[in-house]
Amino acid sequence: MVFKVVSLSPEDYRDLIPYFKLGRRFFDSSSSILVTSTVIEEIRKFYESGNVRRNSGVYPGTYESTRVIEETRENLSKILNVSNYKIAFPSNVSLGIFYAISILYQKNRNSYLIYTNDLSNDILIPVRYFINKNACNAIQLDIKDTPEKWLEILQTSFNDIEIILILPLFSLSGESYQKNNFVNKLRKIFSIKLIIDAIISGGIFLSYLSKFEADLVIFDSNIGWGGPIGQGILMFKDYPVNVPLLLQGSGTVQSVTYKDIILLETNEKFETAINPAVLHGLNASINLIQPMISKMSDYIIHLNKTFRKKISEINQILILNNSINHENTPITSFIIPEINSHEVAVYLDELSKIDIRSGYFCAHQLVDQLTKGYKTDGILQVCFYYYNTISDVDHFCHAIDNCVKLFSK
Repeated sequence: MVFKVVSLSPEDYRDLIPYFKLGRRFFDSSSSILVTSTVIEEIRKFYESGNVRRNSGVYPGTYESTRVIEETRENLSKILNVSNYKIAFPSNVSLGIFYAISILYQKNRNSYLIYTNDLSNDILIPVRYFINKNACNAIQLDIKDTPEKWLEILQTSFNDIEIILILPLFSLSGESYQKNNFVNKLRKIFSIKLIIDAIISGGIFLSYLSKFEADLVIFDSNIGWGGPIGQGILMFKDYPVNVPLLLQGSGTVQSVTYKDIILLETNEKFETAINPAVLHGLNASINLIQPMISKMSDYIIHLNKTFRKKISEINQILILNNSINHENTPITSFIIPEINSHEVAVYLDELSKIDIRSGYFCAHQLVDQLTKGYKTDGILQVCFYYYNTISDVDHFCHAIDNCVKLFSK
């Protein structure tokens, strides 16, 4: 796949996205990044080609699929500058985290799984499932407590244990503690293996990972990258040679006889194959944003800092955990006390053509905890991406100000 390398301005990048031709404004980037016409066209051509190129009698499509997988893996490695990581493609992020924990846990079944309750639910649910399935030792850290409290709990309870630590790169609730400081302090006390949940706008912000020295990183083909939705991406620092399935896909069946069928273990039996068309679309998006990658994160951070400053000046708006590292977070989560989040979203949709995320974000317990006492149902979340501009910030703040005034009457 060869593209003309052109550095696009935010306005030029926006023009490539069919969604904006509807005259709407999109601020839900933490949930999904809008796909460009370039990516859509490449996927269409990939399917229309039928992938019929043969290689030494192998069935149609095998050679081409392998080529796409390897090309995407190579391009991701280059753009992220992570030659010390092996990149694997689980079919989705939930299976990806299950694999990650399984591989680390098999090395030391006495390990303790330590995780925070601000993980995305795509990660949190399989983490809890793994703990229950394997009856392993685990502790959930509550973000209403401080990292100092966490350290006290761990030091008081344990001595000389190995920890599998799972943290989000960015939290749904904002950045209420300095994760890298917590990790560094923990490393001085315990032997830890670190898994980073980088799903939320993780793609172009992976430069932050150098602070963590993570053993495994999980993120998504769409969020931060603009590729098709759904494909998991898993980066291993030490990839086990006996787990080839994440590199080329696997089956669901261990063996079949005339009398019975034996399925693979839980995680593997759902991993049927890597989707080369999705990876082809991701590869197209990588090539598109590669010339802008060095400036994209700075631009997005600038937009979000500007937005947080303006929205914080509106009466009744309460930004969640607006502290410490929040200025570098691509997401802003907020509430309007005593006003239902879904009603706000409907107002913005119908009167201002704005799509905003509202509700519980598949994280009901965490959202309930964050909104307790404010008489509201769910939270609101906004994220400005490279295709947004300062005029979008102004438009949104004006619309939300009008919304607050209307609902306060």
